[in-house]
Amino acid sequence: NWGGGHTHQDLLDFSIWCHGQPLIEEVGRFGSYDNPLDPFFRSEAAHNQIVLETFPMNRREHRGRDVLWLATDAVDFFSGWHEAYPQARIHRQIVFVRPDYWVVFDTVRADEYIFQASSVLHGPKAFRVLDEGRARLEGEPSCLVVHAKAGELRRLTTQVDYSAQDFTGTDQYQMASERHRLTAMKWRDVGDQKPITFATLLVPFRGGEPPDVRLTPLAVSGDGTGQAEAYTVNWKGRTDILVFNPAGATLTVEGRSVSAPMAAAIAGDWIELPAAGR
Repeated sequence: NWGGGHTHQDLLDFSIWCHGQPLIEEVGRFGSYDNPLDPFFRSEAAHNQIVLETFPMNRREHRGRDVLWLATDAVDFFSGWHEAYPQARIHRQIVFVRPDYWVVFDTVRADEYIFQASSVLHGPKAFRVLDEGRARLEGEPSCLVVHAKAGELRRLTTQVDYSAQDFTGTDQYQMASERHRLTAMKWRDVGDQKPITFATLLVPFRGGEPPDVRLTPLAVSGDGTGQAEAYTVNWKGRTDILVFNPAGATLTVEGRSVSAPMAAAIAGDWIELPAAGR
């Protein structure tokens, strides 16, 4: 809900800490309210979320809707949506496969406009693009970022949010002396009204080279909205299956019928997020 002047322009965003340190961490804020960076601290682009380029978020009148959450020993699910951008719905689903990785699935749906949509991530160190659709956080511990369907990306860029020279905070702002950004951008061609989707794999790791892990699309039938997708994650000699079904359609994935908003096959166990949540 809107909390007055302390509320930032963000909805359904997240941060990831691992090994006792921030890895995927938002910009936050520091200093006095007349800090020249303060408008940026509050902006859409300063948060780990979907940003519609040049469209402001109406945070005052909107909040997350139909929020579902399920935590199990093997996997955590989160699902929710908002319509804080004009005439568009952003649906975010996150799965955490304990203790190894996260996959964030975002759907951008609009009836009229063709948007430039960006999946924005921030970190305490610089990001480095490795190859098509893949990047990593510099330093150690690190985080590997893998975008599925990399050929659909129009841009994958890095930039500095603020540097150590810009930081004017005190010791109370620990591990906040700099922030960096990774932006993955997509848009549809004129006349193409299909939803824009992002599937992003986040894998914390230690030691040199990033792990050899793959996020591969699976065939999905039964969804007429273009919102449902399914993926395999291949890592550590195991193949996990993840299903994202924000519209709650009756899908067929790998011969299995799925109508839950989210589902996963982890080490042979099938787990679903109930539509009612808990």
